[in-house]
Amino acid sequence: MFLLKYPMQYTSFCLKIICCWPISKNASNLRKNFDFLHFLFVISGFILISIQALVYAIIQANNPQEIIETLSTQVIYLHAAGKVGIMRLHRHKFSRLLHGVERVQTTASGELLRYHKEYTRVGYVAYWIYTISVFIITLDYIVQPLWKKSQFLPTGAWYPFDYKKSTFFYTLAYFQQIICITFSGCASTTEITFGVFIFFACARLKVLQRKFQQLSDNSNGNEKILRRRICNYVQQHCDILRYINDVNETYTFIILVLFLSILLTVCCTSFLIINVTEHSLDSIFINSLLMVASAVQLLFYYLPGHILIEEAKTIAESVYYSGWESLSINCRKLLLQIMVYSASPINLRNGKMGLLILENYTTFLTTAASYLTSLRSIVGTV
Repeated sequence: MFLLKYPMQYTSFCLKIICCWPISKNASNLRKNFDFLHFLFVISGFILISIQALVYAIIQANNPQEIIETLSTQVIYLHAAGKVGIMRLHRHKFSRLLHGVERVQTTASGELLRYHKEYTRVGYVAYWIYTISVFIITLDYIVQPLWKKSQFLPTGAWYPFDYKKSTFFYTLAYFQQIICITFSGCASTTEITFGVFIFFACARLKVLQRKFQQLSDNSNGNEKILRRRICNYVQQHCDILRYINDVNETYTFIILVLFLSILLTVCCTSFLIINVTEHSLDSIFINSLLMVASAVQLLFYYLPGHILIEEAKTIAESVYYSGWESLSINCRKLLLQIMVYSASPINLRNGKMGLLILENYTTFLTTAASYLTSLRSIVGTV
């Protein structure tokens, strides 16, 4: 799959770690039972560490800075738990989408592959930059306690024992946290799948546009050939719309959970960078990287969605310039059907609320800035 080979291999590895990669329907019962136990282990780990972080934040109620630092990491666990649960729920549909892309990649025309490659070229570079950033953040959280002289944990969490006075309990708490941090890092590097599916739909729409532009070529004015060709194009357009609807149903609530968690993460990390004076260079760098990586992570959904919505609108324009005025009434009716389908926006939504367009992404950034201002005002009065 040209540029996508290595990113997809890495993504499949991460999805297998968090038990979201679909297994074969013909797998043995032992394999299915092990897969289910693996899923319970991952989701229970996220839920447990989230509860521990919440209790810790309540205990530290008199220390706003500590609460904000705890929340900035807790929402990452909650987002990862939500993503794992939703992807697990839709993994059969996810498997169908994935296998559909892989199948077409091996049998499709050169034109479709060329368009797909053009769409994914920029995304390929951006994805690896983001992935390396996530790796650095994850590694910093895991390794940072090893440089401390005292028994220090990567994130704030409550434990029913005093891990600072026992090497055994400290080791137990430390390994619990690095396992959850690793799972969270794996969950954060799976955004490429959405881009692959969306750009594949864009490439199919691009090919369909070219077909409409060449509608009358090689038909010799034969009404029967033209009608059969247009019927085939109508069917292809309907297939693309159904494909996009499957992508939306699989990812819409993942995007909603991501939107809410990143909104809080960006506010908390921005507050820590701006308001706290006693920071090491490492802490400033990691908080800044976490804030930027979170914003970019959400952009991986809004930008492809915006490109697809804009690409879908051009189908009606291609139909209009296809030379319809020289066609029969029956052919015009078929073309009008496609124009009607293209008139309404593609159904790609954030939790079935706002469309995935860049305008809504800029609204997210301004909302985060306003919440940051409110957070500074609230903490300043405490």
